[in-house]
Amino acid sequence: MRTIGIDVSKATLDAALQDEQGNVVKEERVKNSTSGLRTLLRKWTRQGLCDTRALVCLEPTGHYSHGVVKTLVVMRYPTWLAHATDIRLSIGMQRGKSDTVDAPRIAQYAHRFRDKARLVGQAHLAFAELKALLALRERLVKERAKDKAQLSDNVLHLTGSAKELMKAELQRQAQGPGAVDRPSSTRPSPPSCGRTVPCSARTSWPKVYRASGRCWSAN
Repeated sequence: MRTIGIDVSKATLDAALQDEQGNVVKEERVKNSTSGLRTLLRKWTRQGLCDTRALVCLEPTGHYSHGVVKTLVVMRYPTWLAHATDIRLSIGMQRGKSDTVDAPRIAQYAHRFRDKARLVGQAHLAFAELKALLALRERLVKERAKDKAQLSDNVLHLTGSAKELMKAELQRQAQGPGAVDRPSSTRPSPPSCGRTVPCSARTSWPKVYRASGRCWSAN
């Protein structure tokens, strides 16, 4: 079985392909994107270097590797998320640390321990997305609690219109995350001098004042 080691970073993917004897036959760097990975694997397939039976191994790096795993699962490549510590311990003391060096090491690890591979699939992707959503919700709830506490402290020391604004924001947040500001059903009518204004002169008025058809001014 041929193995592919992928070292994932924020912007790029370093991939190394090993043959059945454990020799590196190809190394390339592509952009960390769905199109970049698809193009690379399809090119290697056309060149006869690998097919969908090749075991792909990479380290889990959070949301940077999530898109890589999703692409591999959709393309039906057997995909193994190996822990970085296990890879380091299996190889032993090594000199040098770079993405181009790590990719062959990951491929070598997959080749040596392919019988212990734990493959991931659609269930893993669904769980990872749910986990990310729960983490986001927890972070937003904490931020909201901090904001409410800060606003409550500010209300104690502010006066006038600033205090009223703080109170209004606290009441809005107390209604829950789904609460939105709705426009009032009744609007105050603009001051009017009583003169009727032609329609051609109303075009520059705000929409709320156009229907009245009367001149308004601060005088």
